[in-house]
Amino acid sequence: PIWYPTKVYHSIAQELEETPFDLDDIDNVFGTFTKLKYSQPQHLDGKGRGITITPYCAGHLIGGSVWKISKEGEDIIYAVDLNHKKDRHLNGTVVDNFNKPAVCITDAYNALKLQPVKKNIDHELTDAILKAVRQDGNVLIPVDTAGRVLELILILEKCWNDNKLGNYQLVLYNHMAHNTMNWVKSHLEWMSDTVSNAFEATRQNSFDTRYLHHCQKKEDFERLKPGPKVVLASMGSMDTGPARELFIQWAESDRNLILITDHGQASTLAREVLQKVKDAPQHPNNKYLNAEAFRGQRGSCPEISVPVKVKVALRGAELAAHQKREAEAEEEAAEKRRVEDERKRKEKEEAKIAHAAASVSLPSSKGWVAAGKANMDGDGEGRGE
Repeated sequence: PIWYPTKVYHSIAQELEETPFDLDDIDNVFGTFTKLKYSQPQHLDGKGRGITITPYCAGHLIGGSVWKISKEGEDIIYAVDLNHKKDRHLNGTVVDNFNKPAVCITDAYNALKLQPVKKNIDHELTDAILKAVRQDGNVLIPVDTAGRVLELILILEKCWNDNKLGNYQLVLYNHMAHNTMNWVKSHLEWMSDTVSNAFEATRQNSFDTRYLHHCQKKEDFERLKPGPKVVLASMGSMDTGPARELFIQWAESDRNLILITDHGQASTLAREVLQKVKDAPQHPNNKYLNAEAFRGQRGSCPEISVPVKVKVALRGAELAAHQKREAEAEEEAAEKRRVEDERKRKEKEEAKIAHAAASVSLPSSKGWVAAGKANMDGDGEGRGE
């Protein structure tokens, strides 16, 4: 299931940003992929002959896999980024079912972290969100486009339904929001037993959301009615996309809440924010900045410098230089096309000449029969030459 959303994501990114590849390149690359289902073995050819790889559920993302690599009776398990616990939309990993592999490759990202009870995490999440919106604040949750955001959608939909929160807007804001929701509705067989069994029993799709608004463009978001919002916005790193834009708009207000639900990748804005929280004075529960510690201490409040990129029209010398570069690039591309067309033309002519020469030097058997017949008519004897 990860093949389609990944392709759509790169296609949309190519249209929104300058990239060194085009849509044809994306189609060509994704055309080379072999799509597998869980527990479906794939026998490799060529240099990999004799090796079999098989994907199993990793329990972290829809389609995320633990890989068993087998050769000559020995198994290697590649199990990076997995989840033992059952979520609302995914079953836990099956890595415990492997029997004495020769090697197991995994990560230790959370090895030293005490994992809290999932029910407590969900309560803390929803309590923090409700506190913010009930104070007329907005909540920004930076997320990926089609991964753990699905779990958050189910948690928040249930919270909105249980607490009758129709006055507060719940929003999914990314450039493939519609694609994500349409795609996920058709992949229930890859999800948890709870989701699939509910659909089989009642024909109710868990992702037929009642409260979630989809926004793909800035114009869609601006058309939402005024009032407190909880926005699941991409990207999770906050280095680009709607999440970065909303962070810049909302972060300075005390009423708003920036809720980061993962550890954040290194050298990203999300990681920088988390580090500021870690280094600053804390509440006793060690999860929120202690605003009281900063009051009356001018210059002590943590600050983050966020570069803002905007597109502006080129003028004067910059415009002339840009137009010159574009003209030179167009001339270079035209010259390449001319050379390529000339090469193809010559190859075509050479192929015609070669074909004509072959037709003259290698006459058909019918030609020899006709010549022999003509000789018999003339001399009365048939000669074969």
